[in-house]
Amino acid sequence: MLVFIISHILYALFNSLYLLWEALFGLFIGFFLSAILQVFTPKEFIKKYMKKGIFGVIFSILLGIISSSCSYGAAELGKGLYKEGVDIKNVLSFLVSSTNMNIAILILFAYLLSWKFAFAEFFGGIIIIIFIIIGFSVFYKDEFKKDNEDIIYNCPVCGMEGKKDLSYRYSKNLYLFCSQDHKNLFKINPLVYTKNITAKFFSINSIKLISSTFFSDISMLKWELVLGFLIAGFAESFIPQSFFSYLLIYINNIPIFGYLLLLISGLLIAIITFVCSMGNVPIAKYLNSVHIPIGANITYIYGDLLILPLIRIYKKSYPKKIIYIFITFFSIGAIFSGYIMQILFRYLPNFPINLSPENLFFNVLNIISLILIFFLFTVYRFINI
Repeated sequence: MLVFIISHILYALFNSLYLLWEALFGLFIGFFLSAILQVFTPKEFIKKYMKKGIFGVIFSILLGIISSSCSYGAAELGKGLYKEGVDIKNVLSFLVSSTNMNIAILILFAYLLSWKFAFAEFFGGIIIIIFIIIGFSVFYKDEFKKDNEDIIYNCPVCGMEGKKDLSYRYSKNLYLFCSQDHKNLFKINPLVYTKNITAKFFSINSIKLISSTFFSDISMLKWELVLGFLIAGFAESFIPQSFFSYLLIYINNIPIFGYLLLLISGLLIAIITFVCSMGNVPIAKYLNSVHIPIGANITYIYGDLLILPLIRIYKKSYPKKIIYIFITFFSIGAIFSGYIMQILFRYLPNFPINLSPENLFFNVLNIISLILIFFLFTVYRFINI
C-alpha cells in the first residue's frame, strides 16, 4: 500500500510538472503582453473613462482584458475601486473581465486546450456581465459617495487596493500601495504613474517597469497556479476516469432537471477546488480529458469568482444587497453561458495545433521563454533606475 501511494504521488507530481511545461510558453506570452499594456496605458486615461454609463462599462471590460489578475487580486482591486466611488456595475464588469477575459488566460486556454475554449471564456464572460448589469439596473440603486478626495486608495502601480501602512504623499495626494516593492517603484518615477505620460518604449526605464509588472503579476498568481497544476496532476493520478463518467451519466439522466444539474455541478467543482483564474486552466484541461460535458466544464471555468475565500472578501467590501445580487445574477449568467457554449461548440471549426512536449517547435518556444524570463528577472532584481 505504501509503495502504491508513493508511486502515485510521484506520478502526480510528474503530471503537474508536465502540465506546467505544456503551459510555459502560453503563460509567458500572456503575462508579458499584459505587462506591456499595463505599463503603457496611462493612469489618467483610466480615471477619465471609468465612469457611469455603457461606455464606462465597456472601458471597465477593456481594462480587465489587459490585466492579469487572479480572482483574489481582482477582488481586492475592485474593493479599492468601489471605495473610490466607481459605479458598482463598472467594478463588477472589471472583476469578471479581468479573471475570465484577460489576455493571459485567453492565450493559455487556446494554447493548452483549443481556441474554442478561449472563445467560450471571452464571449461567455460578456454574457455574464450582461446578466449582472441587468440585475443591478433593476434591483439596485448606487448611492455610494466617496470621501477623502486627496487619498488614492488603489495602488498607482498595479491598481490593487493599497494599505494604510504603505503610503506616500506626492504632490497634493496621499497614495496607498499594495506592497513595498510598488511603493519603491513609484518613488523612482512618480510621473509615470500619476500623469498621462509613459516612459519611452525602448529604454532601460520601460524595461524595468515591464519586468516589475511581469513579476508582480506572477507573484500575485503564484499560489493559484501551483495549486491548479497540483490538483490537476493529483486528480489524474488518483481519480479513475470512469468515476467521472458514471457520475456525469447519472446526473445527466435525472428527468427534466438533469442537464441543469450538470451545469450547476460545474460551479460546485469550482467552489470545492478553491482554485480561481489562471489556476483553473490545468484543471479544465483535466476535466476535458475525462470527457466532462463542455457546458459543465465551461460553467466550472466561470465559477472562480464564487469560491468561499472570495465570498469573505465580498462581505468585507460591499453591502449585503450588492453581494446577493452579484452572486445570483453571476450564477444565472454562468449557467446560461455554459448552455449556450455547449450548443455553439458543435458549430465552431477545429484548428488543431500540435504543441505537445514531444514537438521540437514547442520545446524551442519554451526554451526561448525561459531565456526571456531569466532576462526580465535580471533586470527586475539587479538593475536600478
